[in-house]
Amino acid sequence: MSSQTSSRHQSAIKPHDLRLLTQTSSTSTPSTPLPSSTVDSSGPLTPDTVVLVNPFAALSSTSSANLSPVSNKPSLPSARLIGDYELSETKFDDFKCARHVPSGEALLYKEYPLELVRQRLEPYQRLTSILLASSVNKRLINTMSMEQLASRSNLHFFREILSLERTAIVLYPTYSSNLHTYITEKHRLNENESRNLFTQIVRAIQLCHRVGLIIRDLKLRKIIFNNSTHSHLLLTGLDEAIMLASPASTDDFVSSRFSCPVYACPEIVLNRQMYSGKLADSW
Repeated sequence: MSSQTSSRHQSAIKPHDLRLLTQTSSTSTPSTPLPSSTVDSSGPLTPDTVVLVNPFAALSSTSSANLSPVSNKPSLPSARLIGDYELSETKFDDFKCARHVPSGEALLYKEYPLELVRQRLEPYQRLTSILLASSVNKRLINTMSMEQLASRSNLHFFREILSLERTAIVLYPTYSSNLHTYITEKHRLNENESRNLFTQIVRAIQLCHRVGLIIRDLKLRKIIFNNSTHSHLLLTGLDEAIMLASPASTDDFVSSRFSCPVYACPEIVLNRQMYSGKLADSW
């Protein structure tokens, strides 16, 4: 990937074109190990009560100090430098923290085996199709990125893909906090604020259902804020959605038990073999 000096660098791989590089980048390490299997306390079938500390303040304040002025390599032992990006093992919700070295911009990333990345990113391809079907969005895409366009519809899209020898790094824009943390800190939201936030959640889920995506593990930590005023929400975790055979399919019955008990619908609690995925999301 070529270096960009602006804080809003442009990806060489557009989000609405999921073609991946099949060869290792010349700036990447010759062999990147597969991500190790760890127990994630924020995963499915666990109560949604874990509040994680935002690491970006420390990441930003030490961005210049952690780089050698000669080699421009990260001094943190847990960080990897791939192209223009510094990838750390610091966890933030379901992501890990990254940084665009030339601009210092904090980012997030997920890492997938190459054989799985196309499947994981297909939900974004479906959503891109319906977003670009709008005449207004067709004009806007000439002046903004797909990530920004999706944000207008309350969806958290990825920004760039780095293809390595055995894995792919998918980079995402960062966010300020999630709805679970916000409600935990405030304890109570007034009716006007609740209505505004709830409307945005419904709008995002409705769009997903229109293209045949079942969120399945919908919970407060998958609903994030991308501004400091906590007024604009995005739905994240789209890579984990179940895809129906066709966007127009009326058969939305699924058998997945991938759900947090705190938010599980009655069908999952009652151990039903099959249930409506769209109704479960609505619950």
